[in-house]
Amino acid sequence: MLLDQRMTGISGLELQAELYRRGIDLPIIFITGHGDVPMSVKAIKTGAINFLIKPFTNEILLESINEAYLFVDASRTCTESWKRCRNLSGREREVMHNVIAGMSNSNSADRLDISTRTIEVHRSRVIKKMNAKSLADLVRK
Repeated sequence: MLLDQRMTGISGLELQAELYRRGIDLPIIFITGHGDVPMSVKAIKTGAINFLIKPFTNEILLESINEAYLFVDASRTCTESWKRCRNLSGREREVMHNVIAGMSNSNSADRLDISTRTIEVHRSRVIKKMNAKSLADLVRK
C-alpha cells in the first residue's frame, strides 16, 4: 500500500495505526513531501517498508515495491510453515528440531530413546508434512 502522509481527513500514520488495530497486515510504503525524521522513524517502527521523501525516482519507488513483495512472500512462507508445523505430532517436532540442529539420526535416536529406524520414519513424515523438497529446504522453512 502506498500512503501519503498528508491526505484529506486522515494522515498516513493515522491510517497505518487504524489498519493495525483492525488486524490488516499490509506492507506500507510512505510517500510524502512533508516528512521529517521522527515521522519516518515512527512509520518504520510500526511496520512500514519504506518512507520516501518527494521527489524520488521511479527506480527508488520500484525498489521499495519489490521489497514489499519480498516481505509478503516471506510472510506467507513463514505463515504456511507455522500452519504445517502445527500438524506435526510432538515426536515429529522433536525429531525436526534435532534434524535442524544438525544431529545425526543415531544421535537423535539416542537422545529420544527410540530406534534409528523410527527416527528415519519420523524424519520422512516431517519432510512430507512440511512440504519440503529436501533437508536443506526443511531447514530453510
